[in-house]
Order: sequence, then structure tokens, then C-alpha cells
Amino acid sequence: MRAGMGKRISCIFSMSSFSALKSGITGICIQTFSAALFRRYLIWKEFGCGNIVYLAAITGIDPNLYEAASIDSAGRWRQTVHVTLPGIAPTIVLMTTLALGRILDAGFDQIFNLYSPIVYKTGDIIDTFTYRMAFESVRFGISTAAGLFKSAIGCFLIVMSYKAAYKFSGYRVF
Repeated sequence: MRAGMGKRISCIFSMSSFSALKSGITGICIQTFSAALFRRYLIWKEFGCGNIVYLAAITGIDPNLYEAASIDSAGRWRQTVHVTLPGIAPTIVLMTTLALGRILDAGFDQIFNLYSPIVYKTGDIIDTFTYRMAFESVRFGISTAAGLFKSAIGCFLIVMSYKAAYKFSGYRVF
């Protein structure tokens, strides 16, 4: 019964490659659609987590500011531009800075669950490359260098974004 379920799942993901369905290869569907699928998933996940943080920041804005803006005949758009955005500006800067530090992360756990030699060419990211070099090839030097490279780039981006945030908006974390 599981083999039949695997073929049905491959039908959903690889509608255009009927030769793969005839031969029973289900890895081709992952190879052709993995990048778009993972990008959509990561955008959806980050949107949900960021939405919670931004809503919490908006609830911290004093309601009297909105009332004063409406008395000054500001509509909803002007209230958003002149009250909400300046109120959540520190949160926007902080979340952008943290997102820049994670720019090289692509979701190791989601990719590793669907990872196989068939998709090495299209599905290999720094995290899976590091894992493969360390545990499959037992080349700890290359694995350590790749992980250090990723960490150094992330640290550099965080430092630069903190400096830019201080220069342009006067925002400082420490």
C-alpha cells in the first residue's frame, strides 16, 4: 500500500514528466520543483513569524496617537504612514538586521528530509554540503571551513546592518 501512495504523491508533484511515473522514479519531481517549493515554504513561514512580532509592536503604540491623528483629519492611510510606521520603526530595523544574519540559511531540516543523490545538483545548500562532507565523506576540514564561512558572512552582515541602522535612523541595540 505504501508503494501505491508514493506513486500517487509523485503524480501530484510531477505532472509534466510522465516517463518518471512509468519507471517509478519519484526523485525527479523533487529535483525539478524543489527550489520553488522551498522558497514558498520559507516565505510563508517567515511571514507568519514576522506577523506575530509586528502585531505585537503595533499593539504597543499608544491609541491616543491614532485619536489625535483622526482629529487632525488623517485617514487610515495617513495614520499608517505617520503613526504606525514610526511606531514600529525600531522593530522593523531589528527584524531586518536579524533576517540579514540568516540570509544564508535555507532551512536545513526541510531540505534534508527530501535529500537524496538525485537532487544533489539542485538541492544542495551550504548546510547539506557541510553535513555531507562531515558525515558521509568524513572530511571535517572542508565541513568546518564551509560552516565557518557561513557564520562569518552572517556576522559581517549583522554588523554592517547595525552600523547602517545607527547611521540612517539612530537606532542602537547596544
